[in-house]
Amino acid sequence: PQFRFHDGIIGNKLLVLLNTPTGNESYLFVTTTSQRKDKPSTIGCFKHRYSGMFFVPKATTFFEIDTWVLLFELYEIKPSDVTSKNGWSRIGSLPKKLMEQIIDCLFIHHEDDISELHESWLRPLITSLLQKLKERFNIERN
Repeated sequence: PQFRFHDGIIGNKLLVLLNTPTGNESYLFVTTTSQRKDKPSTIGCFKHRYSGMFFVPKATTFFEIDTWVLLFELYEIKPSDVTSKNGWSRIGSLPKKLMEQIIDCLFIHHEDDISELHESWLRPLITSLLQKLKERFNIERN
């Protein structure tokens, strides 16, 4: 309920956790919105006004209303700050395949903006190497 956005505004916000921290890693979150305004309602990954987003229709997960996962700002938060004492609570869990699609969408639209540290949290080394091999062989076939 007291989430502080990068621009300093504080408010109640539903976040999506992108990683599973190990060791000294922090949590990496993205925000969501249910405000459609002019966003498309096509399921999945898309770019809207230069920003990557992922649309999840209501009732397909625990989201009770249509929800857009906003991928243009990552929030790194220490595990010690993410406690029920600080107002944090877990609402639900997204399926693994959906989380992989959301993370892939993040890299499709914002790869140049993701630090190497955050990339290592989101894509373990072997996954990253396999992706590079896949891209290499797809390019050579074209």
